[in-house]
Amino acid sequence: MIKHDLKTIVKGRADLSCIRSGGTAVYNITVEDGTVYVMDIDMTDRADVGATATFDAHYDKALILMRWIRRAIEKNELYQVSG
Repeated sequence: MIKHDLKTIVKGRADLSCIRSGGTAVYNITVEDGTVYVMDIDMTDRADVGATATFDAHYDKALILMRWIRRAIEKNELYQVSG
């Protein structure tokens, strides 16, 4: 169970934690109160991410990742790791 809503989470910053074998990008999202959430993005699904997609190591606002954050919330795959 996450304690923040989507609007609060996308205002946070996102940092690439790692890229797992098979093409999964793992992002840590830190919200204003210091709570950290983790989510995965499957970069191999070109229909989802696009054929020429690039993912930065850091985003000042996680808003750019909102599509994947929303999906992770809906699937209960956004995990709180601290806070």
